[in-house]
Amino acid sequence: MQKGSALIFLLVGIVVLAAIGGAFYLGRSTTPKPSPAQVVTSQTPQPTSTPQPFSVPDETINWKTYTNNLFNFSLKYPPDLLYSSAGNDSGNSGYITFERYSKEYFTLSLSDDFAPTSAENFMGSKPLSKRIIGGKEWDYYNFYYQDKLIKSLNYNVIAFTTVNNNFLYSFVFNNQTKLTSEQDQILSTFKFTQ
Repeated sequence: MQKGSALIFLLVGIVVLAAIGGAFYLGRSTTPKPSPAQVVTSQTPQPTSTPQPFSVPDETINWKTYTNNLFNFSLKYPPDLLYSSAGNDSGNSGYITFERYSKEYFTLSLSDDFAPTSAENFMGSKPLSKRIIGGKEWDYYNFYYQDKLIKSLNYNVIAFTTVNNNFLYSFVFNNQTKLTSEQDQILSTFKFTQ
């Protein structure tokens, strides 16, 4: 009987284990699973950032300002440039030359004594293109200058010309084939005051 009771005990143990395993399986498979809409997850709210306006630093902030009330314009220039100006007694023409280390950097010529084609005659060629300077369209020239009297006087010229209030304005950059970024910045600060 001992052998029989051990066998009964073993069978009862297997039946109990099978019942527990079956109950666990049935309990697990009949529990409803939440749908994706029912799943709740806790998230920490993320701070939103407000886009900041893009600002470009003003590289001309420490520059000097040249203002000419006779010819109604102003422009900014680096503090290490020096300028000199000259004009005729009647005040209808003149020029301002900006220099660095006693070397000409650029000149702005002004005149009210011109014909409609005098800019082209003065420059000796037709403009290559246009450029907006001070809110106004200027003719752009880039040519090789050769003096007819002084044969050794040869150099490349970049020039911009426009007419404003019956004056011909001419920026002239000698001995250059391309403007420097600093010269572009100077031109970008030019403004007509009338």
